[in-house]
Amino acid sequence: MTLTDQDKQALIQVRLQAADESVADAKRSSAAESWRGAMNRAYYAMFHAAYALAVSRDTVCTKHTQLIAFFQN
Repeated sequence: MTLTDQDKQALIQVRLQAADESVADAKRSSAAESWRGAMNRAYYAMFHAAYALAVSRDTVCTKHTQLIAFFQN
């Protein structure tokens, strides 16, 4: 998939906002001592941030395994 620079920047911003929202959710879950929920939201915060990084390097991943492979190269 080829993205224009404008589309790429928009996608990066969407993913970084999703990461921020997931961090906020993780903090709320942690404060409520919902550890499983906190870990889940922390994972997705990292996933969204990593996805934004991959997009910034011209890589769009449609699956978690593709994103993991991106970092293994």
